[in-house]
Amino acid sequence: GQRAAPSPPTRAGCSEWQLDPRTHGVREDRHHANDGGVGAPIMVVAMVATMVLLSPVAVVSTSNRTNRPPLVGNGGYAPYFDWNTHSDALTLHWTDAPTTAFSIEFWYMVTDPYLYGTTLLSYGVYNAEGRHSAGSGVYEQANEISLWGNNDFIRFGRGTEQFDCQVVDVPACNLYANVGSWTHFAATWTNHGGEDGGDGAVTLIYIDGKMVHNHTHAPGADGAHSLEPGGVIMLTQEQDSPFGDLEEDQSMTGFIDEFRVWSTVRTQDEIEANYKRSIDMENDPDAADLNLYWRFDTQGGVADGEYMVEADLSSSGTSDGLIGALPTIKNVMQY
Repeated sequence: GQRAAPSPPTRAGCSEWQLDPRTHGVREDRHHANDGGVGAPIMVVAMVATMVLLSPVAVVSTSNRTNRPPLVGNGGYAPYFDWNTHSDALTLHWTDAPTTAFSIEFWYMVTDPYLYGTTLLSYGVYNAEGRHSAGSGVYEQANEISLWGNNDFIRFGRGTEQFDCQVVDVPACNLYANVGSWTHFAATWTNHGGEDGGDGAVTLIYIDGKMVHNHTHAPGADGAHSLEPGGVIMLTQEQDSPFGDLEEDQSMTGFIDEFRVWSTVRTQDEIEANYKRSIDMENDPDAADLNLYWRFDTQGGVADGEYMVEADLSSSGTSDGLIGALPTIKNVMQY
């Protein structure tokens, strides 16, 4: 018979942070709860010395001289993921995912280049009413969006359709080229509003603000269909089935910062002008287009009941079911 729909993850894990008198840094006293959600216990990691305690509510200040928000990484933190040792992932029940156009951008730093592949993100869906709720049987796709790579390529997936940005053609698509250093990644996608992909689709890949790859999805191709909403987006792990079946050699060891999803296709000029800056949620006219925005500037996350979560700063407020409490480092980026 038809198997039951998998349950989206519930929140799990919390940590208590305090100053360590031996180093004047921060020590984590681990108090972890796992109530059956996706993922495994959250790890403990040594922190760099002289941590700055921040307000539980992230606030963006704007320079009076330039009227620009501050550079990313100058006053915040970056979550560290280490699946090899501690089985970490950051997971969100994405109830309001954009369906016909999106731009995803973030900073990443790989610290372990020895995995066959490093996954930056995946998005899995399950709809018992069929694709686009059309009633044609269960729609189940673990990789409605997937992004991973190694020293040979960066691979972007939309459903059953995948394409590679090959290093032999574009050296910037070597995911391990800057081990221990920050790299900015962005991808834009649109199917021009055609739910069933009849108008085709276009995906553009950007590295450090420059467009490096252009892929056209043919009309009717799987990757041209509208994105199925209501699934689970997961940072640093690839889902082999919706919301689960995670493997160590498909994970990531490293850092993610300033994670943004827009409900529009950002242009190269927009990406290049803003990728080194946080988004000013009060003064940037494009801020309303943010569908999901994790700035990671509050150490240890934000308290939500008995759990610690990473607050979504976008106006859509999609932070339902986030597994939080990842350890963090003080993050001052060097461009």
